[in-house]
Amino acid sequence: MVVRLLLDRGANESARNKPGITPFQTAVTEGYLETSNILLRHRSAAQPFPHKDLAGMLLEVINNQPADLRALNLILDLDVDGFLYRTSTYLMAMVDERKCQFAAAYLERGKSAPPLTPKEKTTILHLSLEHDILGLAKRMLGMKASVNSLNKHGYTPLYSIASRRYNGDGRYSLAEALLDAGANMHMPCTVGESPPVTPLEMAVIRGNHDLVELMLRRDPLRNDSQMALSPLAPRGVYLHAAARTVPSKRMFSLLIRSGASVTEVDSNGDYPLTVFLKQLVDAPSRSRHLEGAWARAAADRVLSTIWYLWSRDVDVNRRNKAGKSVLSYLAALKLYSGRDAARAGIARQLQRCVTAVPARGRDRAQDDKTLEFRHGPLGFWSFDAPFDEVVAGPSRRRH
Repeated sequence: MVVRLLLDRGANESARNKPGITPFQTAVTEGYLETSNILLRHRSAAQPFPHKDLAGMLLEVINNQPADLRALNLILDLDVDGFLYRTSTYLMAMVDERKCQFAAAYLERGKSAPPLTPKEKTTILHLSLEHDILGLAKRMLGMKASVNSLNKHGYTPLYSIASRRYNGDGRYSLAEALLDAGANMHMPCTVGESPPVTPLEMAVIRGNHDLVELMLRRDPLRNDSQMALSPLAPRGVYLHAAARTVPSKRMFSLLIRSGASVTEVDSNGDYPLTVFLKQLVDAPSRSRHLEGAWARAAADRVLSTIWYLWSRDVDVNRRNKAGKSVLSYLAALKLYSGRDAARAGIARQLQRCVTAVPARGRDRAQDDKTLEFRHGPLGFWSFDAPFDEVVAGPSRRRH
């Protein structure tokens, strides 16, 4: 090898060029680690490497593409007195370059973490979640990073986890750690969007049952002695969010058992049932209820969802801000006569199974109607849970 030959003939491995760079520094920063090891073995000086050289090599390696963890580890091996951990400069340089694996390895190697400001801790926490470096995120939680801080997108760390459609054990345990540290699952996020979305609502939208169950177990929407939702839990949000996505009996059950109600009304004057029906009527081309697995049994599952989200206390005559009621949307669905097979099947099933009948009761107006189900729907029960699962839900009127 040429390097060995030059060294055998007396070449000085510590000689510096005009910018003051040694051959060893060049080999490390350029990724020639075998050459680096040869130069290191021939090094005549016994004293530690100058701090300036270590800092220069580390910053150069951080800026290199692709990242080379072997070079990082070699530089940290040479840092015998922990100089590279006396400031946050190098860690934040890794963060700025989106080198989260580097940052995690750097912190793992250090006897102590570099001093970090609260803002730096939260920056690292958010970035580590963005890049799925969960060990680094947990390290920041251990350093008391703010768990309810917002990133540039307006997301809290818990919202970032909830926004993923699938969460493995690592993200689930991190969500537990965030909740333990005081993360607010009801905190409005997504700056610039209207209306804002909470972490719990996003977990509902994503259909993440395990994460929703974890959040509600830690902070139920109401406690056993309090029928009203707690001040932190906004009404008319969570069950409505569940009604907007592909309906899930397990999700509905989790929310209802925790305190959500099918009689809650959102800011548009809609019940959860109204939201579900309105989506089918107003935006069928974008509705996930008529896609994929839903398309094969859309009629039964739509009927089952209506059955599940209705109770005697849901006033099907009540009009929302758009002047529409549950009965209005049901009538529109029943009247469909187009060529879409799924929607035509829904219309036939509703005509066969759901009827508006006169409502009885002293508080009812003369023309008020209520719903009557001619057949007990089964399709929903087999969708995502056993048929015999016990569900704590509101009472319903059945024929």
